Amino acid sequence: MPGPIYLDVDSDRCNLNSSIRKELAVIVCINLLHVSPWRSVVSLFKNTSKLLRPNLNLIIYGPFKIHCNHTSKSNMIFDRKLRNERPEWGLRDIDDIVTFASSKLFILENSYHMPSNNFLLVFSKQKTSIEQI
Repeated sequence: MPGPIYLDVDSDRCNLNSSIRKELAVIVCINLLHVSPWRSVVSLFKNTSKLLRPNLNLIIYGPFKIHCNHTSKSNMIFDRKLRNERPEWGLRDIDDIVTFASSKLFILENSYHMPSNNFLLVFSKQKTSIEQI
């Protein structure tokens, strides 16, 4: 079984050979989405959808907002700081991520509140109608 594989989320060249794709069990994304533009969220789900087989997971860790609200004062301050440095950065709302993820056949299976006001989001890739046949 291969070890970890580095994937550039913004690259359209996120193709792996078929033998590695067959062994790919999970994709983990840590502390990326708040320090990148929204297009990185789009690329993450687009590329992950191509790489993961149905019923496998994409796990995302980091700070998020819930229903447009910050979960702590420190996250609100952190979000402001990020957006002041780069307006396209900042804490993403879980609702927005879940909505976009569904367009790429991912559903949120679980959400865990983690230390330091972070979350662990576990998405599962669904089967397409072609894969169900």
